[in-house]
Amino acid sequence: SAIRSEAITAHYGKNGRNIWAYLHMNADGYSIVVGDEPSAADGLQTDLAKHCHVALLGLLFEFNKSTLRTESDPVLERVRAMMGQDTALHAEIQGHTDNVGTPEYNQTLSEARAAAVVRWLTAHGVKSDRLLAKGYGLTAPIADNRTDEGRAANRRVEIARPGCISKLGPQRT
Repeated sequence: SAIRSEAITAHYGKNGRNIWAYLHMNADGYSIVVGDEPSAADGLQTDLAKHCHVALLGLLFEFNKSTLRTESDPVLERVRAMMGQDTALHAEIQGHTDNVGTPEYNQTLSEARAAAVVRWLTAHGVKSDRLLAKGYGLTAPIADNRTDEGRAANRRVEIARPGCISKLGPQRT
């Protein structure tokens, strides 16, 4: 018989809160991860200054599409607020995918998702000349694509400071 793997993701994003819960069940049992992201743009700005790029956890797209789901609004609001606080900040919005599908398909999807985030931000007051959308497809994984958890981590959008150098070395821009 086949081993089933199931995952449930839950999100609460109201009243300044951004709480995520991830429940994964497989043959070995259950794993639960819960995170409460800081609501202030200051935390995002600090992480971006320190690490040069930050995954925007909580951005949700329609399956296999670049259409942002409304549950993404709290995360996008944090980015918008950060860009409003630091009017000199220019940022690259980076789309990333897992390795399911062809490299060409993943490249196109990552570009479209990054562009969707830029469109949302510009529609909400961030000047377009401060943002660049770039897709990296499946070329920059941060986790093992052989597991559900790894593939989920690799499907992400990041915000990056072009030309930034962290302690880990130059940022990929």
